[in-house]
Amino acid sequence: MANNDKKLSEAIKVAISANLGWGFELFDLVVYLYVATTIAPLFFPSTSRIASLLEFLLTIVIGYFARPLGGIFFGHYGDKLGRKRMWFISLLGMGIATILIGFLPTYYQIGVLATVLLIILRILQGFFLAGEWGGGMTLVTEVAPSN
Repeated sequence: MANNDKKLSEAIKVAISANLGWGFELFDLVVYLYVATTIAPLFFPSTSRIASLLEFLLTIVIGYFARPLGGIFFGHYGDKLGRKRMWFISLLGMGIATILIGFLPTYYQIGVLATVLLIILRILQGFFLAGEWGGGMTLVTEVAPSN
């Protein structure tokens, strides 16, 4: 019975951690969308605000294209090196990419490099998110008691 309680406690911790990570990602997405009209011209200057906004919103879509690659990468190495280790790496990578986006200089400060860096960081976010979500959910099912 004590072993079952220990497994349940560990499963609850992993589930809370996984859902917190996912929750922060969703919060990041909501904030990103909320400030899109303000930030879009800072990274995608154009004579048309609509064009700037559409280009900015495409950076969200770009992140989704990296998710399958992240899933393959973190799934493969999770099997070989351990799911907890790879899950931690994905959480760390996601956090670093998100923080770096917050500190990016604008197009007016460093030119097109700002746009390129934003796109690269959004791709990295998508890549790491796949490991965060897949790894977290797999860990939850592995550490949960069978009943």
